[in-house]
Amino acid sequence: MAKFGEFDDKQIQEFFKKFKANSQRKDVQDILKKHMTKVGNIVVAETKGNTPVRKINGGTLRNGWKKSTVQISSGSVEIEIYNNVEYSGFVEYGHRVVRGGRTVGYVKGQKMLSNTINDAGSLIDKAAEDAMNEIVNNLFGGL
Repeated sequence: MAKFGEFDDKQIQEFFKKFKANSQRKDVQDILKKHMTKVGNIVVAETKGNTPVRKINGGTLRNGWKKSTVQISSGSVEIEIYNNVEYSGFVEYGHRVVRGGRTVGYVKGQKMLSNTINDAGSLIDKAAEDAMNEIVNNLFGGL
């Protein structure tokens, strides 16, 4: 096996030590919250755009999409996208059609939220990268 030389990781270890020590600071958490809120807003807007509107209800399902506030705990950052309209799960995931106690068909789910979240991977990666860059700039004055 070839030897490429020696590597001193003191600076990298120091960087991670300082980063971890400062990860609970309010300004660091505010940066994370800001970027995740931006992602949440985009996901809600895209999901609304992917939600069908029936003339009967005039957009009740579409307007029902909301997001929670960003929660930071145990090294994770979470935001919940939800819809409290009682039939939202049936439209999202599909449902059986029952007449006279017998199943006569199946309505396929629209996957408004599922598809939006699947498509949002690069958006989430970009938000994480932007947040990390901002945090590094705040903690270390850039690299």
